[in-house]
Amino acid sequence: MKRNSRLSLALHTLGHMAADPTRLRTSSAIAQHAGTTPVVVRRVLGRLREAGLLVSEKGHSGGWRLARAPGAITLADVYLAL
Repeated sequence: MKRNSRLSLALHTLGHMAADPTRLRTSSAIAQHAGTTPVVVRRVLGRLREAGLLVSEKGHSGGWRLARAPGAITLADVYLAL
């Protein structure tokens, strides 16, 4: 996946997650909202997790959520994570 596509997906997802930062979202739900596959979403979100922007919880009721307050995440943070 090209860098600009990854950046677009990351920004779209983070913007969506900022509306309710504590809510867990599955990669399937994020993929459906973004119009892509869960595998693509997990690859991008994995990089954001490694950069400390997201946290993931495993298991049946697991998912992804923001690791920081939405206002503390900059465009540079996201770009450098990818």
